Amino acid sequence: SPYNTYLHTGLPPGPIANPGIKSIDAALQPATTGYFFYLSDKQGHNHYAKTNEEFGRLLKQYGLE
Repeated sequence: SPYNTYLHTGLPPGPIANPGIKSIDAALQPATTGYFFYLSDKQGHNHYAKTNEEFGRLLKQYGLE
C-alpha cells in the first residue's frame, strides 16, 4: 500500500485520519478550566494543576520528577 510509511518514504498520497465534528468543536471552543499543567501517572491517569508549584507537587507525588 502506498500508505505504508514503513515501506515508502515521505508523506502518504492522501489523508490517513479525519477528526470527528466533536473533536473539531472542542479544539475551537475549549472548556474554561483554569488548568495550565497536566501529567499522566504510571497507570495512565491524568492529573491537572493550576500553578507550577502545584504541578511540582504532583510530579513528586506520582514519582515523575
